[in-house]
Amino acid sequence: MILLRNADVYTPEPLGLRHLLIAGERVVWLGKDLPPLPSALGVEEADLGRRRVIPGFVDGHVHLTGGGGEAGLHTRVPPLALTELTRGGVTTAVGVLGTAAAGLGERSPAFSSPSSAALASPTLPFRPPRTT
Repeated sequence: MILLRNADVYTPEPLGLRHLLIAGERVVWLGKDLPPLPSALGVEEADLGRRRVIPGFVDGHVHLTGGGGEAGLHTRVPPLALTELTRGGVTTAVGVLGTAAAGLGERSPAFSSPSSAALASPTLPFRPPRTT
């Protein structure tokens, strides 16, 4: 287990300074006042010194391999690099295939049935801003 002290926590609302106890891959406790921890737990400690701790973001609709191109190759969206997601704080992405003819007033030929067309979102995939 790891105890993270003095973290500026966002969930995503700002909670202020908190301490977090991590077991494996899960936050098992979060609070202002640290309870006594038995030494038998062998807890490692790290003081974050007011560094921010935020949840990872989930992007539920990403064309990881690119997409589009209905109007020609110049309209095709290139594949998405992993760093474009992680630099934007995305820790989980749901990759989708196909395309929706958004704004064109017609269903994309990629969809063969009305039920599959209803699952398509007419929104563009999320693109986090590039950082230098």
